[in-house]
Formats: sequence, C-alpha cells, structure tokens
Amino acid sequence: MGKKLPRKSVFPKLKFETDIFDLCINKNMLWVQTSTVDKKKGRLFDVFNEKGQYIDNFFLDIKGRILEIDENNIYVYEENDQGNYSIVKYAVMESIP
Repeated sequence: MGKKLPRKSVFPKLKFETDIFDLCINKNMLWVQTSTVDKKKGRLFDVFNEKGQYIDNFFLDIKGRILEIDENNIYVYEENDQGNYSIVKYAVMESIP
C-alpha cells in the first residue's frame, strides 16, 4: 500500500493578488482585464498593441468575462444575483481603442 496523505492540508495565504484577470483581443489590440476594480467605474483594462507596447487603459463596468468583441458590441458572460448565468450583449457607443 502507498503512503497515506494527511486529510487536512493547509495552503499558504497569497501575499499578492494575480493582476491579470482575463485577456481578450479587439482587432489588433490586446485588452488585459486586470484585478483592479473601482466601485463606480468598474474593472480596469490595460490596452497593448500587436508589438506588446502599452497604449492606454480604461474602466468598463461589466460583471463577468468578455467572450467576444465586434465592431458594435461586447458580449459578456455574467452571473446575476440569483446565481443564473447569461450572455449579455452591450452596445458600443464610442470607438474602442
């Protein structure tokens, strides 16, 4: 028989939060959804060009994960207060970098 593992494991606490929450591509730009959240503005996104150079950042008030971006819409996978999931379509009112 093999060696028995302890039933209860204690993992070390994280000293830092992972800064990259998600990545998405919009045309030739990489959007990096960060762990930074402002209660009024939403989540902070950093934007990089195809050479990996930092371009700009912006806040987007979404409550989930971006699935797709097209010319006029952003599609987000969201969970509501009851725990139900849905795909939400947001109209883009201004040009996205």
